[in-house]
Amino acid sequence: MKSDLSEVLKMQIIPIIEKSGDGLAAAVDFLCEQSPILVREILVWHGVRSAIPFVCGLLVVLVVLLTRKKGVAWAETAIEPKATHKDRCPYSRRCKDMQDGLFLAWAWCLAGRIVAVIVGLVLMARSLTWLKVLFAPRLFLLEYIREVVS
Repeated sequence: MKSDLSEVLKMQIIPIIEKSGDGLAAAVDFLCEQSPILVREILVWHGVRSAIPFVCGLLVVLVVLLTRKKGVAWAETAIEPKATHKDRCPYSRRCKDMQDGLFLAWAWCLAGRIVAVIVGLVLMARSLTWLKVLFAPRLFLLEYIREVVS
């Protein structure tokens, strides 16, 4: 009776093992076909994810550097847009107030530009992964696999 039962179990288990072996072979074939596409998508995803903050930081720095003279011109017109020659006399109180206000506006513009450049440079420095993806993709993939495994 035991031998009949074991033979029946063997007969039922053998097709299951064969099907699982076929399924495993199909899964391996699928992974072999899809792995280059997966690697390319990982590289593109991480490259773009890193390039976006870098480009934003670069734009911030460029905008600040390209508009450096406009800040002072804006401050002059914001303080006294209709100042006449008589109002610019160095001995009058109004001229002194205007110069103080202009210096304060200039200082705020300068401080804002310095902060913006620092923020832009930090954004650029923190997102250099795209360079590694572009110039050393195998190194990036090795590091990525190490991060995923750990």
